[in-house]
Amino acid sequence: MRLALIIGMVLLTGVTCFGGRIPLRRENPLRLAEARHLPRNGRAELAGGVISPLPSPLRGGWPRNEAGRGSFSAVTPYPRMTAELQAEAARSPWVRLTSLGKTSRGRTLWLARVADPAAPPPARTVRLLVLCRQHGDEPASTEAALGLLRRISAGGDPALRAELRRVTLYVVPMVNPDGAAAGTRANGAGADLNRDWGVFGQPETRAVARAVALIRPHVLMDAHNWDGGDHYDANCVEVSRDGTRPLGRAAQALQAAGIAQLQSSGYSVAATSYSPAADPHLAHRWFTRQGILSCLVETRSGSPHDAADFQRRQGVYVALIHALARRYADARSELDQLEGHRPPSEQEARLFPPRPAASPPSPPELGAGGAKRPILWLWGIGPYGLALFALKLSRDGGSVMGRTPEFAPASGRRSAGRPGTRRYQCSPCSRAPRPAPAACGRRR
Repeated sequence: MRLALIIGMVLLTGVTCFGGRIPLRRENPLRLAEARHLPRNGRAELAGGVISPLPSPLRGGWPRNEAGRGSFSAVTPYPRMTAELQAEAARSPWVRLTSLGKTSRGRTLWLARVADPAAPPPARTVRLLVLCRQHGDEPASTEAALGLLRRISAGGDPALRAELRRVTLYVVPMVNPDGAAAGTRANGAGADLNRDWGVFGQPETRAVARAVALIRPHVLMDAHNWDGGDHYDANCVEVSRDGTRPLGRAAQALQAAGIAQLQSSGYSVAATSYSPAADPHLAHRWFTRQGILSCLVETRSGSPHDAADFQRRQGVYVALIHALARRYADARSELDQLEGHRPPSEQEARLFPPRPAASPPSPPELGAGGAKRPILWLWGIGPYGLALFALKLSRDGGSVMGRTPEFAPASGRRSAGRPGTRRYQCSPCSRAPRPAPAACGRRR
């Protein structure tokens, strides 16, 4: 019995000493979108203004989204996107994050601001706003935006970082979180957000419009992609056809510069336009009427199980953002003179309050995978104590369930008994007035 208890204590001591050193293989929740859904080196990188070729497609197809449908919307679900945005904003002074309000189903609408922390304030830079994923079943623009923010905060993409000294980039990475969660074009109330501008019957469009009124961007880019049911299927950039106004001519110049950049990067892109009689409730058309230089970019459809095609779509958005930043980085005075343009509101600073003072670093609590590691040595304290208690009872001859009375020799006097046995009288009970027993004993 004693030998077994000693062996058990040795084993528990081993767990206590060495268990905490066993590495736990856990996924970082902020990187699951990369680790599970994209090849390890599967993000488009811009080198010398040209999008590099993207690697092999996924194995096993795309996972299911929150609604259980197999589609692209599971690439980065809304909760994971929120966690990643918050992490990037916390670790990098280049990225700021704020909430614009809530969707019809209570999800937060996020706005990220990306700029060189040493650059002038936004009012003295060119302001570029990118709207992503107005339609919940068009996720490529969200993935492009997240990849771009990730590279900038990590010190990558030096070309864009240089342009961000004169350009402030604003990104709404997911205008329609409810539709993204359900894998639908419409929002949580069943409305098409890109037919609600000017009507403002939905909380998402109202929240974005309020932010635009504070930011007052020089240039606005609305990112979409075609799906298999669309009759028109090609990469395209759409602007106003009206060349009689300075804003219309500036939009056509924007279109030409963007298409030239995309074509130099190896993409086939078409130029499309709309007439003054076209539906005015699309985002880029409505904001053009408000005096903001706006364009729509559509990427051609592809197979929902082809990762390389999905990454091609992301490359189109990233290349166009580069093109717009490069084209207008030194053109702020030109843009300020466009009709209808107004400087940003003083309340823009309220969207992004100053960062709190840095606190001293705390002891690390995260393992290699990013999840909290259990303190394994605590697991051995309880069994270790029980083993010591059981060992003590075995030495004392006691019972675990109920202790027997303790006996002690009384004045060293031996009592009568059978030959070959030793008996002792019991010492008087200390709990008077109960009388002490006449004589008892136990075998020694």
